[in-house]
Amino acid sequence: MALQELFKSVSDDPAARTQYQLDRRVLDFIAGNEGSIADSLAGIEKAKVQNYADSVEAIRERNRKIDAMASTIRKHVPQLDAKYLDPAVSTFDRQIGHAEVLLGALISGLTNVVAFTVDELGHRYTGIPGIEGEKVNMHDVGHGKSIGGLDAETIRELARTHHMTLVDRIVRRLKSVPEGNGTMFDNTMVFYFPDGGETHHSHGWEYPFIILSGDNARVDLRRRYIRLPNYGQPGHSTLGNLYTTLLNAYGNPVEHYGALDTGLTRFGHGQTGPIKQFLRV
Repeated sequence: MALQELFKSVSDDPAARTQYQLDRRVLDFIAGNEGSIADSLAGIEKAKVQNYADSVEAIRERNRKIDAMASTIRKHVPQLDAKYLDPAVSTFDRQIGHAEVLLGALISGLTNVVAFTVDELGHRYTGIPGIEGEKVNMHDVGHGKSIGGLDAETIRELARTHHMTLVDRIVRRLKSVPEGNGTMFDNTMVFYFPDGGETHHSHGWEYPFIILSGDNARVDLRRRYIRLPNYGQPGHSTLGNLYTTLLNAYGNPVEHYGALDTGLTRFGHGQTGPIKQFLRV
């Protein structure tokens, strides 16, 4: 499971520690073996084996960095109640457990980026208040199906409300962690994306999502509701423009992220580049 894999370097379980050391020794052997093989080759075959050896060495270097961080990582290992580790845990509780794991990984410094898929079109939910015993297929909900006496809109609202409690948990925790002259959240952006666009089986004309942005973010998106012009109108931008904005703001000068929308060409508006009003000067 994710908890064991992420924090195995500081595990209290003797078997897990032994396995971790065995894995390290296997990598040490492979690194030496592949390196010596590469030395005896030439041309493209040498390049192939050397790339493999370099990949193994990159993993070893990552492990060395993790070992050096052991005292910090140990402080932030998630302490989860037994119910979160139960294979029969409800979807709502499992998501809380996942939020705790991702917080531990972020705060300990194991990673700077986390992607958390809370649900998707075919996701089956359990633990929804009022219908805890039901296994709810969100695809059915998208088609307006009532389940356990609750209408589809109510079910989706309960799920979204729960998602917001997860976002609140993440933000509050990051705000409690000192970092630099402020908190960890000051240097963080949290994105809450929808499963689809403006509706179930959407056309993608709209794609609303929530961004929570710390004070030190390099884009100006804080504390406001933003609605860009509609499709084809002057000032209209695509998701590709938004992602380009984020990449440009954080050091990647890519001209455009993603495919261009051929349907927009008839309007004569440029599609590449960042959304300039979102960039901090």
